[in-house]
Amino acid sequence: METVNVSLERAQKRYRLEGSVRVWSDFLRVHLHPRTLTIINQYNHEGESSRLEAFGQGEALCSSAALQEDLEDRLHFFVEECDYLQGFQVLCDLQDGFSGLGSGVTELLHDSYGGRGIFTFGLAPVNYPDPSPMKDVYHLINSALGVVNLSNHSSLFCPLTLRGGLGRHPPPPSSFPHLQLDDSLWYHSSAVLAMALDTVTVPYRLGQGGTPMWQLGDALAVSGRKVVAAYGAIPFPMMQGSCLPDALSSCGNALPWRPLSACPELGDGRVFGQSVTLRGVEGRSLVR
Repeated sequence: METVNVSLERAQKRYRLEGSVRVWSDFLRVHLHPRTLTIINQYNHEGESSRLEAFGQGEALCSSAALQEDLEDRLHFFVEECDYLQGFQVLCDLQDGFSGLGSGVTELLHDSYGGRGIFTFGLAPVNYPDPSPMKDVYHLINSALGVVNLSNHSSLFCPLTLRGGLGRHPPPPSSFPHLQLDDSLWYHSSAVLAMALDTVTVPYRLGQGGTPMWQLGDALAVSGRKVVAAYGAIPFPMMQGSCLPDALSSCGNALPWRPLSACPELGDGRVFGQSVTLRGVEGRSLVR
């Protein structure tokens, strides 16, 4: 009989890719539909020149008639296949030129499908492999412009990052005491953010008993406040055989969740609206 530790060791050997993974497609195991991919030929992914580094570059790229026509054709292809279109979930880098490109895409979605939900997540790594003062300034400006423009054209906008802040000198990254994590590796930090994203989007992805995107957006965007913050406890500190009330009581005033948006709430604890998702806990463990 195979023990849990043996299974864990086998999984660790299979997915220990820290030395070989460079981009997300290196460990992609699903086949993407050909209509979901648009190649940007004007810029390089690596190198010192012709990179998509500034907000204005992405904004200008999205304003080109050829790209807009291509995006609209691809959108219409998938929208026509939908029985019920709740809305759109947009993910884009926040600190480079994709911030401007994402702003243009959300504006296109807002103009064409204004009655649908548009939930946008701006992503940022903890650090960069080749930092410099000039690049730090670029990242800061891109982040500021991205937050303003992406939130303006979205139903909700949520930054997702393990950084302590989006400024040039942020506080230390979020720490997870029950997780073995090297936040300097994008392979690790992106896994945590992917897990968080898969959890916070559960309410409008449920087949039955879920919450539509428009309803969730209205509940969280109180008085026009469309920038929201995500928190997570990964994993939730609950021992096998215990119950949820006891797990929360053991935390005391030190709540187990950590900020995942680089913009933690104010110290007074005022919350205008929130959505909470708990996964992996059996129903009988929710009460004593």
